[in-house]
Amino acid sequence: MTDFENNSYLVPIPKYAVWAITPKGRILAGKIRQRLDSADCHIPLHLKGHDDHCVGFENFKAHVLSSFCHYKGHIFIMATGIVIRIITPLIKDKTVDPAVVVLDEKCNHCISLLSGHLGGANELARQVAQIVGAVPVITTATDANDVPSIELIAEELDLVIENPAAIKFINMGFLRKETIEVLDPFRFLRDSLPAAMFTRYFRTIHSHPAPSPTGERGDAQPLIYVGDEIKELPPACLVLRPRILVAGIGCNRGTGKEEINGFLYEVLHKHKLSVMSLCRLATIDIKKDEKALVLLAKELHLPIIFYSSEELNRVKGLQSPSRLVRKHTGVESVCEAAALLGAKTTQLLVAKQVAKNVTVAVARTVCM
Repeated sequence: MTDFENNSYLVPIPKYAVWAITPKGRILAGKIRQRLDSADCHIPLHLKGHDDHCVGFENFKAHVLSSFCHYKGHIFIMATGIVIRIITPLIKDKTVDPAVVVLDEKCNHCISLLSGHLGGANELARQVAQIVGAVPVITTATDANDVPSIELIAEELDLVIENPAAIKFINMGFLRKETIEVLDPFRFLRDSLPAAMFTRYFRTIHSHPAPSPTGERGDAQPLIYVGDEIKELPPACLVLRPRILVAGIGCNRGTGKEEINGFLYEVLHKHKLSVMSLCRLATIDIKKDEKALVLLAKELHLPIIFYSSEELNRVKGLQSPSRLVRKHTGVESVCEAAALLGAKTTQLLVAKQVAKNVTVAVARTVCM
């Protein structure tokens, strides 16, 4: 069993919703549902009959309004105009909107309508088009011009986009075939991109450029920073956070979640590290029933790993071993040993930090 297989606190991936309002659309919806991974069909009650695989509705608009945010993507088999009028008040931001795809009943065209990149509508449109034999219609500029999309690159590399507003500067740089300045100390982009694309679009720099006086890109060169450190960067610089930090945590019995959370954030802020770069929490197995730790992991959408005293006692690289800790837990260190073990390293990034009821240490899963 891996470190993550025994973790039950990850958020499950929502299903897709396939919508139809006519008998022909219902047949198509059933076909798509069978071929998609985990999808629900939504059809009018009078078309549902005894089909347990479909969700029936009486009021189409009301049902869409109540269901929209509960799915990672929607496939509407109907006219585009109907869909636009229904979903317009529900649209918030491309970082949170679900994918929306529209398919006509004759399966001529499958249109990526909303959240093409971050929401995955472009890929969903291609997938549905392949199922029914339609032509996928993709209108995002990077796809239309066959150039990279930084959102998709970030998703493929599991990089968290900290400031989505800066995406447009990078993608425009791709479209204009400009040199993209990249501060990437861990080489996430360079090592993962095809060589031809790297030589055409990327040049790595080793220090960040000076901020522009206006905070907007203007005619400045496109900028990307990939790392876990909090730096002073221009507002137009796209910041990508790799998930490479492990927080080892120790706490007294019954310590509240807010106290643990507050000190964790305090430690990260003090050492100029981004919480977005956390990939997991780690502690000793006698804390498995510590409600605050379990809730904190769930709130942060992170796995939490519980290590045995035998595992923790074998760890090398401790900076702050404690006899008092050994007396109460059977190990010389909880937070430092758990962080090192969780990151599979012998080098701490942040040695044990101590509050009244909490200890925190941080390690990186990669080396610079």
